[in-house]
Parts: sequence; C-alpha cells; structure tokens
Amino acid sequence: MTVESLVRARKERIGIEGYVRILAMLRTPMSSAQVIEATGLDRINCNRILRHFRRAGLIHREQWFRPNPHSRMLPMWALGGDGDVPNPGYECPTKVRPSSSMLTLITIIQVLKEEPRTMAELCEEVGMVHCNVARVVKFLRNAKLSRVVHWVKPPMGHPYAAHGYCEQWTPDQRKPKPADRSAQAKKWKETFQAKRAHLAMVKAMAGAMPVSNEELEAA
Repeated sequence: MTVESLVRARKERIGIEGYVRILAMLRTPMSSAQVIEATGLDRINCNRILRHFRRAGLIHREQWFRPNPHSRMLPMWALGGDGDVPNPGYECPTKVRPSSSMLTLITIIQVLKEEPRTMAELCEEVGMVHCNVARVVKFLRNAKLSRVVHWVKPPMGHPYAAHGYCEQWTPDQRKPKPADRSAQAKKWKETFQAKRAHLAMVKAMAGAMPVSNEELEAA
C-alpha cells in the first residue's frame, strides 16, 4: 500500500460532519455527480452513502434522468423519505454495511424524528455518552437539520432544550425568561408569613405560647 493510497483513503473518511453536510445539500435535489463535485468523494463511496441514507428513510429519489441519450438512468436525490421513485430499469443491491459513524448519525436522527428529546433523554435512548451525542447534535444544528422544539422546565434549576429533526428548517423556540428574583423573594416571604400565622393560630387555640422563629424554621 503506497502513501498516495493511504492519503486518498483518509480523504474518503468524511465522518459524521461530512454525512450531515451531504444531507443538508440535498435540500436542493442533486444528482450523484453534483454531490461528488461538491464533496470530493469518489463515485463508489458517494453512491454507497446515498443508498444507505435512502434505506434509512432520510433521502429519496425524486426523479430519474439520462445524462446522455444512450446512458443508463440516474437518480436525482432529495432530502426526506417520502416520494421515492423506483428505478425504472433495475435496482442495484449492495452488500456493504454502513460505517459505525453513519449508523450513529442515522440512529440519532431516527430518534429525533420520533419526538423531541433533551440531551439526557437522547443519551439514554441511544446508549451513548453526552459528549458524543452533543457533537452529533451540534453538527445537525450547524446544518439546520435540527432545532429546539420546546424547553423543559424542571422543578429546580435551569430549563433544558428539547431538540428535534427538521427537513425544512424553522427558528428555535425561544428560551423562556428566568423568573424575577424580586417576585420569587416576595412569594417566599408571603409563604413564610402565612406559615407563621398558621402555627401561631394553632398554638393559640391549644393555649400554648406564641411561636418562635426557631420553631417555625424547624417546621
């Protein structure tokens, strides 16, 4: 194996970010030759990637055309799983399995298509650590294939973003504004005073001494 072949093989490993970039490009229907020109992949690897994406339901063949009068029919690829047009001549099967990075990307996209998920829910669903899942979601968001659908507000702490997959990008749901500190302090004071008055009333009815601050805090 020569140095040139090793360099060429390394250039073909586009990784998850490269796969996401191909999906984003297919918002506009493109042929395999146009994808090859835009990414620099060779024909075999490019067609293999597109076929894997189609089997996963992420892209479809919008139409077929002949680049030359006597050439075979070639597909125009587009984003989305609906509207696939079968090959008018024959289907070309492949026995090559997708790479692990492509399987990771496809799995995360399929989970996000089901319903919006927070990072913690997504990590639990796919069985991956947070940093790897966050990296894939970052690539999807940079390519406008993912958006914040809504925010989940826990009982304590800051709200969490619920991410979803989107073929047609729309803006993120705006993050809710934090609660006003003065309003929180006022509510806490009203609750404290109401609790103090209630305990004083209970002790007065029982003929006991007025309630102290220590007893109130212990309650």
